[in-house]
Amino acid sequence: MQNLTDEQLVVEVKGGSRNAFNELVRRYQDRIWRMVHKYVFDAEEAKEATQEVFLRVYRGISTFRGDSKFYTWIYRLAINTSQEFRRKGYKEGVKRNNFKVHGDIQGDNVEQHKGVSGLEAAQLVDELPEKQKRVVLLRIYEGLSVAETAEVLNTSEGTVKSNLFKALATLRRKFVNEEA
Repeated sequence: MQNLTDEQLVVEVKGGSRNAFNELVRRYQDRIWRMVHKYVFDAEEAKEATQEVFLRVYRGISTFRGDSKFYTWIYRLAINTSQEFRRKGYKEGVKRNNFKVHGDIQGDNVEQHKGVSGLEAAQLVDELPEKQKRVVLLRIYEGLSVAETAEVLNTSEGTVKSNLFKALATLRRKFVNEEA
């Protein structure tokens, strides 16, 4: 199963293969957990939300047409599920935990600014407008390319670049204010 592409595994899952589904879970569970954790800020909530994502994948795999790549589809599910869990978490008063950057874009690593901790960076990213925040999370934290980010968000590459530029400008201003 490890030698099969995502698309081949999806075909196998649609045919009833639990082993193929387990392989998709193995390939994506850590990445999905990291993405979800950046939305819900709580490790246990992120674990539950990640399980919910894979439950939705299993239940909905028959509707996956293959018009986009599998990772695009699962990231969309993860973002939507994260937002649902986040709303639930805010209602229940979930505390925010620290999270780390997993990527770097030409020196624009969100946490490399003097005097800003990972938690402070997370809070500053969290304050961005939703479209900018999604781009930062996918591009910087998850390390997706501009094209991959555009595909996941179902938007143009130009829009991704514009939102990233605006987000980084906003974060730089906020970092300067945090350091002052």
